[in-house]
Amino acid sequence: MKKIFLILLTSLIAAAPTFADDASKKAVATELYDLMSPKDTVIDSFMASFEPYMQQIAQMGVPKEAVDQIRAEGKALAGKIAEDPELVTKMIAIYMDTFSEAELKDLIAFYKTPTGKKALQELPTLFQKGAVAGEEIAQKYLPEFQTKVQQIMEKAMMEQMEAAPAQPAVPSEAAGATGM
Repeated sequence: MKKIFLILLTSLIAAAPTFADDASKKAVATELYDLMSPKDTVIDSFMASFEPYMQQIAQMGVPKEAVDQIRAEGKALAGKIAEDPELVTKMIAIYMDTFSEAELKDLIAFYKTPTGKKALQELPTLFQKGAVAGEEIAQKYLPEFQTKVQQIMEKAMMEQMEAAPAQPAVPSEAAGATGM
């Protein structure tokens, strides 16, 4: 019994630095999250990605009042997401999985500089503008893509039809007997 206790105690002592390292890394990841993801940033990011859809809805002829109501509902949803404690927990875990403690500290140092602060402020807009630019460029290639997809699907359907065993024809008398 003493042997088992000593083995367990030795294991716990050996693991103690890992627990301390994880706690330290979690504290640094939390600091980065607090720096990068205040509620307004989360809402702004969400709304920046939501805005192209609002523009599409408006172009479809939806009245401005309805578009404004949808936009307001989107902002309310973004606020709920931003305030959800589960988001904080998940984001901190993502930071910890993605970066070492030293890298987290480097990011914190950067985001505390004037350039880092500006980057945090401008990133949602940059992502939204990038998405719009990507959509515009995709439109150039969409017809060719759609043609290729259609050709692939037609070929696959033909191959499937050729591979399927031929179904015997049902004589019309038999069809009448079944009530068809």
